[in-house]
Amino acid sequence: MPTSISPAIPLYQPPGRSDGDMNPTYFSGPSTAFLKPYQEMGPVFRTRIFGQEQVALGGVEANRFVWGNNDLWDYHTSNRMFREQFSDRYLNQLDGAEYQHKRRRVNQGFKPSMLASHAGSMAEVLHREIAKLPEGRTELRLFCMRAVIKMTSQVLLQTDLPDGMDTTMAISNKEMLRASSLGWKRWLWYQYPPKRFRRWKIFKFLGQVIDERDANPQAKNNDDILSLILQAITPEERASMPRHELIHDLSQLFMAGSTTSSMIICWALLQSLADESWLGELRTELAPWDAANLTGMANFPRLKATGLETERMRPGVPVFNRTCGKDFEFEGHAVKAGTPVLHLHTLAHFLEECYEDPLVFRPQRFMENPDLPDRWVHGTYGGGAHQCVGQPLARLQPAIAIAEILRNYDLEFDEKPSLEERYDSVTAPREKALMVRFVKRS
Repeated sequence: MPTSISPAIPLYQPPGRSDGDMNPTYFSGPSTAFLKPYQEMGPVFRTRIFGQEQVALGGVEANRFVWGNNDLWDYHTSNRMFREQFSDRYLNQLDGAEYQHKRRRVNQGFKPSMLASHAGSMAEVLHREIAKLPEGRTELRLFCMRAVIKMTSQVLLQTDLPDGMDTTMAISNKEMLRASSLGWKRWLWYQYPPKRFRRWKIFKFLGQVIDERDANPQAKNNDDILSLILQAITPEERASMPRHELIHDLSQLFMAGSTTSSMIICWALLQSLADESWLGELRTELAPWDAANLTGMANFPRLKATGLETERMRPGVPVFNRTCGKDFEFEGHAVKAGTPVLHLHTLAHFLEECYEDPLVFRPQRFMENPDLPDRWVHGTYGGGAHQCVGQPLARLQPAIAIAEILRNYDLEFDEKPSLEERYDSVTAPREKALMVRFVKRS
């Protein structure tokens, strides 16, 4: 069906450009790239990004509208990159009842009490990875990605990964996400030999994991994410379920956090280390920290606030691409079915009416106001029926990593971090490499 965009919707054209292409602005500063057009034109405007014109919806009321009307959106079309790289059973590209059924099954693996019971083992693997670093030196972003993947292995499978698998998964996930910004060229990208080899290596390993669980029925009683998900699958469903579906589900669970969660860790470390006063308060609070006996964040309000403020200021994925499945009207503007829609779900993070001094890193705001974060404002993990299924783990892992690192190590950078951002599959530090040395604190 041909797309149709209401001509009454204003077009945002960045200064100095004649084609209205937002890509340069977005890639150099993704978090606030759409703040100016929102302030000038309101919550609905047209823009060009990733090679096509889209209707952008942003602000608190846009979040209420988008998340409150799940039946308007065609996820099968908008998330086709996942189907193209995995299969038509991949969770993120499903719609309607089929999506809800699979989501309920996957949800069983993210019970907070079970996740917390693995906090100690996740902390241990983090320290082991730091101990392996040559002279304590590493590139921070890649280290955070690898660490999250290895931490995930502890709670997902209760096992260590084969040597090098963490790096392979980290690179492969970046490659998978890159497809969303390539337009038709993604079909060429899918065939890139090193990319295909990494996927084959990952799927081979995950297939072996599933085969071992199937060969050992007692393993299904393990207290980990995979076991809880397998327990939620009926024998009839399991008999008809293709092997590759479980492999792809495991792959999604492993790699989802390697981008968003790892960037929360990375940015939280950078921002906290840059604020000596906050760093001092946070380290004082963390003196009694013990991941092995973690029961929640109630005794660590500064740690919790650090995570929330990092999510707010540096959202991993600042916009979501959607496809309109039905005609709708928003703020007096008509949008036809088939129209590509850019949901600016984290734009409200930077509005004065939502947060005082929104461009300033100030975790205290979440301690001073118990009503924060507002679910229609804080959009890091999306909202509505398609909100991130792994959110409980995605918030637990950064808290563990931030606490363990800041409590036990000083970080010495080769060059002082700029704290500026760029888009590189996620909202990443401007520097292509952030070389750092972990120094044990006495």
